[in-house]
Amino acid sequence: MPAARPGGVAATFNAPIAGAMFALEVLLGQFTADFSLVVLASVAASVISRALLGDFPSFAIPPWGFVSEKELLFYIPLGVLCGLAAVAFVKTLYAFEDLFARLRLPEFLQPAVGGLAVGGIGLFLPQVFGTGLPAMEKLLLMQLPIGTMIALKPAKIVATSLTLGSGGSGGVFAPSLFIGGLVGGAVGSLIHYLFPAFTAFYSAYALVGMSATFGAAAQAPITAIIILFEMTDDYRIILPLMSATIVAVLTYRAFSAESIYTLKLRRQGIAYGAGPKGDLMAEIPVREAPTHHLLSIGQEATLRELLRLIAKTGHEWFPVLDSREELVGVVTYRDVAKGVDEGRLDDRVLQYATRDALCAFSDESLREVLIKFHERDLGHLPVVDPTSPKRLIGIISRRHVIRAYNRALARRGATSRSSD
Repeated sequence: MPAARPGGVAATFNAPIAGAMFALEVLLGQFTADFSLVVLASVAASVISRALLGDFPSFAIPPWGFVSEKELLFYIPLGVLCGLAAVAFVKTLYAFEDLFARLRLPEFLQPAVGGLAVGGIGLFLPQVFGTGLPAMEKLLLMQLPIGTMIALKPAKIVATSLTLGSGGSGGVFAPSLFIGGLVGGAVGSLIHYLFPAFTAFYSAYALVGMSATFGAAAQAPITAIIILFEMTDDYRIILPLMSATIVAVLTYRAFSAESIYTLKLRRQGIAYGAGPKGDLMAEIPVREAPTHHLLSIGQEATLRELLRLIAKTGHEWFPVLDSREELVGVVTYRDVAKGVDEGRLDDRVLQYATRDALCAFSDESLREVLIKFHERDLGHLPVVDPTSPKRLIGIISRRHVIRAYNRALARRGATSRSSD
């Protein structure tokens, strides 16, 4: 149910406002009529949690305050580093997911392999086990040395990625907080060592790092700012939280338009939050449009053979494949016209082909494909598998885009009529 996840966030971290905002930014993506139900779920979860567990901040941190306004400047580079840490976390997570998919191990063995690897890491750094909440408390109470913080950050990223990539159970919410806390703690230790006269202790930077890294990975800055504010019940942290979190989110966006949550859906071919409301082209994945009748030509073929293929099919654009059936380029009649006119019919097609041709990925939207058509003035694009960019799975043209759009438009109209 949509309300379950924000309710869990609200109850777990005693943060009802952030629980509601989590649903708004991450799950719903916009204000909707269902948002009232989300708010009620967040309130109910927090009331039950407080009745059973008590009403107190999730993290108790030592008192701190600004020694000087100049300290705010240090939170800007911290935000950049947290954004990069979020990028590293997301890319590592899905790299391990792809790795286990390629290993083709029996499904029941994959979690065992992942668990064995995580156990190996835990022999040296047991803090990687579980959600990391006990280690986060030690971090915020300044009981972790800087060497441990530096070692734990990549270890936690790899351990979480191994667990989830191998099919184990877990989430990314608490790990992203932990990773951010480690980044902030290490940076804060260095800053306070260099400028002790006008900077806070590293626990403040660790706390801000949590917000910034989660906000970047989830692309949910408001949720991140509010949840850390609610988790500490300390308003003095709000200015560093806002500064570093926004910088981290912008840094992450320079590398990826998808959050750690929406990327999972995108990789499954679900165009979640693909564009502005009403932008149907942004909602249609490429896989719904291309022809899977693959007319191609081998790279060793001659111009003579290409001319025969053009005469037989009536097409003038072909993907060029190597002996392993992998895409190496595309060729058109226009490309070979000069060679044909000069009678060089025994030349290889590959001599005239466009290498490293622009491709469409099956999980892209038609909007993105239209942009590629327009930018390069193209009429066709090879469609490839995003996990194996040399594997040709289809061909898409402007005509295919229009047909897919018309089908989606008809489905939308039928849905609207049935709901009236």
